[in-house]
Amino acid sequence: MGGPACSPTAVADASLVEAEPDTWHAPTLISQDGRKRSMRALVPPNRKAGSYLMVQMPEGDIRAEQLGENSIREGFHSFTYQLTDEDIMEHNMGGA
Repeated sequence: MGGPACSPTAVADASLVEAEPDTWHAPTLISQDGRKRSMRALVPPNRKAGSYLMVQMPEGDIRAEQLGENSIREGFHSFTYQLTDEDIMEHNMGGA
């Protein structure tokens, strides 16, 4: 196993997104309302609508986010998700 798609590299800068399009991408927290988080991740220029972007969430898990036409056109993908009880408990315990 291995290869670029298995690398735990978090991408935070646009030049790295272009250089390593198959790495996991670290989304930025845009807002939070209770348990609902809104996130945004840069989209590499080689992606097509319907393809997937692998994002490493702040909690450490990896999600496959399907890209739409707007994400391709705008160069970033926005999405929301709900924190689970487990996420909150781990955060309160310091990630233990």
